[in-house]
Amino acid sequence: MAYDLTIDGIVVKELPLNDNDKLLTIITGKKGKMTVLAKGIKAVNSKRSAGAHLFCYSEFCFVKRDDRLWLDAIEVKDTFSGLSNDIESVALASYFCEVLSEVCVEENEEQDMLRLILNCLYALANLTAKPKWMIKAAFELQTMCIQGFAPNFDSCALCGSELKSLPKHIIFELTQGGIVCDKCMSEETYEPTKDGHKISPETFEAIKYVCTVPQAKMLSFKLDPFAQKEFSAICEHYITVQLEKKFRTLDYYTKNFAK
Repeated sequence: MAYDLTIDGIVVKELPLNDNDKLLTIITGKKGKMTVLAKGIKAVNSKRSAGAHLFCYSEFCFVKRDDRLWLDAIEVKDTFSGLSNDIESVALASYFCEVLSEVCVEENEEQDMLRLILNCLYALANLTAKPKWMIKAAFELQTMCIQGFAPNFDSCALCGSELKSLPKHIIFELTQGGIVCDKCMSEETYEPTKDGHKISPETFEAIKYVCTVPQAKMLSFKLDPFAQKEFSAICEHYITVQLEKKFRTLDYYTKNFAK
């Protein structure tokens, strides 16, 4: 059958409407966020139901009727079945989906965000040697970089002067998205803001690494236990400060799984 639109995407939200229908939010590379009415998807004999669940990455096929696109078929590519073995992974994957639903927009090229969540869900489902704090923090930082909120590593967050070397004490100002130079810190009137945090050189280097490497290498770094905790907290705080958003799924994850 010839379709009017065939596009790959991942389900980041599903809302039951009645006994047979669902409203799906999917993120695609070419058309961004799409809200899709999946009629009859919950029927016992529906051939599309397997791909109409949270975390499912599929090829979605649409036909056009009365100037509207109607979902006609779904070809599943990956369900990330390994997630179902661990409730913490499901909770973290749900957080990733909520973030994408917030930052991605309709009719926008979102290939980088789609690739990011696919990489992170694959890591959660299959790369059991990779710690969850690392996957979560890398997702948060890479999301910020893709969305245009990458930290500034080259100049002072306050005065804008070039950073020729790391300050003796590293203060990361999350609102300004950068660190403060020695000269600014030496001013008698200087005080870190409520979103200014002192971080170790190890944490700074990890932040810089994740923000500057290709996605394929974003989980290839190591930190000692103290820096792991600091790094995780900073990445989480950075995304919430920059987006000015509280995520319900993040609250759930923090309450139940954060150590």
